[in-house]
Amino acid sequence: MAHGHRGTTGADAASVDLPGGTQSIQRALAVLRILATARETGLGLAEISMHAGLTRPTTHRILCVLVAEGIVEQRPGTRRYVVGE
Repeated sequence: MAHGHRGTTGADAASVDLPGGTQSIQRALAVLRILATARETGLGLAEISMHAGLTRPTTHRILCVLVAEGIVEQRPGTRRYVVGE
């Protein structure tokens, strides 16, 4: 399998096989790109997971870190995720 960036979609970015923690960073950025396209509406966990081409548990772990760092927020009423202020 070739190493490196293969495309610009979330699924492509999430599936590149790179050494070390690089894959985790790439997956987190794919999630952020997907959320950026949703803007104020936000997306639910299942939608983000589907668009990123990641499992729900992996997507949830990424979102938990992004929320803890203040980069992403989860709306209390809808439980949808949005890019933080």
